[in-house]
Amino acid sequence: MGHQTQDQIDHILDRVHSLDDLSAEDIMELRCLSEQSIIMDKFKVSPAQYYDWLDKISDGIRGVEYDAQNACIILKGGPGWMREAATGILYELLLPLRDRMSAATGSLYFLTGSKNCLLTGKSCRSSKQADASLMNFKAKWPVVVLEVGISETTTKLYDDAKRWLKGSNR
Repeated sequence: MGHQTQDQIDHILDRVHSLDDLSAEDIMELRCLSEQSIIMDKFKVSPAQYYDWLDKISDGIRGVEYDAQNACIILKGGPGWMREAATGILYELLLPLRDRMSAATGSLYFLTGSKNCLLTGKSCRSSKQADASLMNFKAKWPVVVLEVGISETTTKLYDDAKRWLKGSNR
């Protein structure tokens, strides 16, 4: 990330002193500026505050996760062209799997984009959004989760996988 980009991010974050100060427009602007995730640990956020705020700004907001253990929110990296291309290709690979699983089980499976999933276990009350996932219509959890790590470090990608595995009921 360049110096000018970091300055723009810092300028936006300078006016955010609590979760109530963070708007949907701020989130979209921050995600457009950075393809890397931004951990917003400038102020502590309780689960109740996070879900109230999420309801207030919009259920359709994408790319925002909650980390209950660190009491902060995480803005997922913005949709760079490589990330979008990788997600699109892998999404296409999930289509035949969806069809085969639906046919084999008689249950309806569907592909999701950034669906919020509440985590359990050590990550209890945190939320996580996959870049894409495959879910059974009646299930609470995806059966396949896709996390694209184009702009993330390998360590960050492993940490995301751990949060999914340890925080799901599977």
